[in-house]
Amino acid sequence: MIRYSHLGSAAVVAALMLGGCVTQDTYDQLQAEKNQEVAALQTQRATLEQQIQELRTQRSTLEGERNSLEQQKGSLEQQKTSLEQDKASLERAQAELRRQNEALEAQKSQLLSASKQSQAQYDSLVAGLNQEVQKVFPSNWELSAARSTTVVRFLQEAGIAPERLIATGRAEYAPVAPNDSPEGRQKNRRIEITLIDRNLLQ
Repeated sequence: MIRYSHLGSAAVVAALMLGGCVTQDTYDQLQAEKNQEVAALQTQRATLEQQIQELRTQRSTLEGERNSLEQQKGSLEQQKTSLEQDKASLERAQAELRRQNEALEAQKSQLLSASKQSQAQYDSLVAGLNQEVQKVFPSNWELSAARSTTVVRFLQEAGIAPERLIATGRAEYAPVAPNDSPEGRQKNRRIEITLIDRNLLQ
């Protein structure tokens, strides 16, 4: 387009010269002005072409960034899907744990109830036995004498002459340990066998 304008101007100047309308100086001046215009237009064209190239470069860069963002978006979508699957798995696991915990709590309640019932039955049985024992042995005198008599009978059945045996009870009046603990009471529930020289009894 610039080239055509330059040729048209030259043709006009040539026509003027041929018609004798302009001098050589005028022609040279016009030619110089046109050359300046052409140079300016070429400079503008080069600048525009450079700008176009820069815009193409920017466009290419932007397209690369867009592709990178698309890839990142795809990766994020995959991560989101994976997280949603993990969340669903976690919720299922939590629900299962809650069900197991509820089952354990139910079993615990049943065991506690059964334990209380067993304890009540045991306490009732012990109370009943104590009442029966108190009927047979109103005090420790009867109880200690019965224990002593049981041992004497055992010794008699083992072959010892009954006239050599004596059964006595001391009740709770000859303790060997404090009677305020299970260990002490166990020590006090004892059988003592005393051997006496027959000559001392004559």
